[in-house]
Amino acid sequence: MNKKRLVVFFLIFCIMYVFNIFTPLLNDDYFLAFIWPVGAGINELPKNVTRIADIFDVLQSLKSYYLSWGGRIPGQFFMVFFIWQGKEYFNFINSLIFVLLIAEIYWLSHEGKISFDFKVSYILWIFFSLWSFNFAFTETFLWLSGACEYLWTMVLLLAFLTPYVQNYYDSSLLRKYKVFFSIVMFLLGVLAGCSRETLVCWLILVLAFWLHRCRLDGNLQAWKITGFIGLCVGYALLIFAPGNNARLVKLESMGAIISLSNGVLSYKLAELVMTLLFHVFLWYFLLNFLFRYRTKVNETEKKYLNIIKLSAFIAFCSWLMMMLIPTRAVRTSFVALTFLIIAACTTYRIQENSEIIILSKGTKSALKLLGCIYMVLTISVSLWGNYTNWYCWNSIVTQLKNSVNTATTITIKVIPPLSGYKWFLGSGFVHLTGLPIYKNGPLNTLIARYYGLKGIRVIQ
Repeated sequence: MNKKRLVVFFLIFCIMYVFNIFTPLLNDDYFLAFIWPVGAGINELPKNVTRIADIFDVLQSLKSYYLSWGGRIPGQFFMVFFIWQGKEYFNFINSLIFVLLIAEIYWLSHEGKISFDFKVSYILWIFFSLWSFNFAFTETFLWLSGACEYLWTMVLLLAFLTPYVQNYYDSSLLRKYKVFFSIVMFLLGVLAGCSRETLVCWLILVLAFWLHRCRLDGNLQAWKITGFIGLCVGYALLIFAPGNNARLVKLESMGAIISLSNGVLSYKLAELVMTLLFHVFLWYFLLNFLFRYRTKVNETEKKYLNIIKLSAFIAFCSWLMMMLIPTRAVRTSFVALTFLIIAACTTYRIQENSEIIILSKGTKSALKLLGCIYMVLTISVSLWGNYTNWYCWNSIVTQLKNSVNTATTITIKVIPPLSGYKWFLGSGFVHLTGLPIYKNGPLNTLIARYYGLKGIRVIQ
């Protein structure tokens, strides 16, 4: 890897690291600092719970989560572990994981080959897409709980898929690996299967079809089978977790379930339309290519075309399944976005390897200019907004820490510093985390318990 590539990756890492520093613990993070009470839902914190103090507490909390709330074991483990260890460690490692996601998307669009001979234009474009087209950027990349559940598990999933993509492009690869690699693929499959309900089911269908074709072609190695079995086992652990039903009952009792029978499902349709607006450029690019150029792709490029179609299929199905989730599900659109980016990068890979010109030089130059202006503007405004909130929250934390020995409920005055810019900062084009506490509610109790206080009352 030459200096230019290192500098680009380092700059992306630094940008994400600064944003991570400016993002405090939010929402569920405070609850997860304690051992999950048996039978309790999220943010239900009895008086007799204790803070997580060691790895055994982490495992106990994980067990209770599986029985009480859901089956996304890998993401939940990462959450609890880093809240226990401290957000300072998470800030650094999470920024590295974000860079790793970019590298994985690059590798999957380059025949799955793991190489450090990156093309800078691809890296910058992938970063631009993750920044610009993700409506839930802060919730999936910066918020500790959200990043562990979405970013980190997506990195696991793409790592699991990489050997399959390598072998698909070149069937002579990965033929000599036997027992050890098969075990590794099984374990990685289990972890990947426990990640996302809206995605893994489609991966299972696609892999099952391809493994059938491999069997017919005499190219079915043991690691492919064990990896697939691991993925199915992990998905079964996710879907049949006792906590799923317990969670549904809890949410219904809290009135948090969106009724799918009201009118024309306006809320869920609004979610789909909003996320589609953020992805529309990628969809236009892919569909335009498939309808105009698919017949011009030569025989040697057919595999690229199949990867594009499969990635678009997985993205569409995952996006559409947002309609079936009876709660707010905007974060799930990140799954569709990842596969759309892989499909778009693979499309441009075809242009590199053939004489097909998808975008003219003039069009690319104009888009690059607009993209640069957009990135400079939105990153600058986002940094300013997050720094302002971070500075305000630090002053509040100082008050909380100075009141630890107070025997009564303390009163703090909170003036959201960016309330006048809410219409712009909430648009999704800039990424703002907001304050952990700005009004009276259940979160006050969690934050008070986290800082060892009796209670917090907010005056706006």
